Amino acid sequence: MCPHECLCAAIGAKAVPLVKIIQFLLFILAKPVSVALDMALGAEMGTTYSKGQITELLRMQVKAAIITEMQETVMSGALKLKEEVCNIMTPMEKVVCVTSDAELDFATLSKIFQCGYSRIPVLAPGGRDIIGMLYVVRLLVSQYLCVPCRGCGCQDWIV
Repeated sequence: MCPHECLCAAIGAKAVPLVKIIQFLLFILAKPVSVALDMALGAEMGTTYSKGQITELLRMQVKAAIITEMQETVMSGALKLKEEVCNIMTPMEKVVCVTSDAELDFATLSKIFQCGYSRIPVLAPGGRDIIGMLYVVRLLVSQYLCVPCRGCGCQDWIV
């Protein structure tokens, strides 16, 4: 440390109590003013953007070379994800599924084959928890009938 730095540090250390007093006096003045402004103007609303505005901001970032076009594509895709998922996903009420203790009898297999899906969710007994997937293609070559799904030796079918 050079002598000037030592001198400045010593003066700064001695000024700490004075600065604390000034802070307290300004707090006494500033706090009522801030409360009055909050009551008069209301709580501060943060800046909110619509999806279209965020997309436009992303385009501006690409033009300014702050982000790449690939990053902009990924971020824009994330904004559209909810809309696309609603169009793609099957509602749980319409999903054809079997419980792990269901018997793979003729009626159950007919229901599975007629639904037209290649994968059927396997639920825990009496619950809504999905514990695996049953591959319909593997059922086509199956020799198991009228046995519980869990005990039919199809562990390699259920993922």
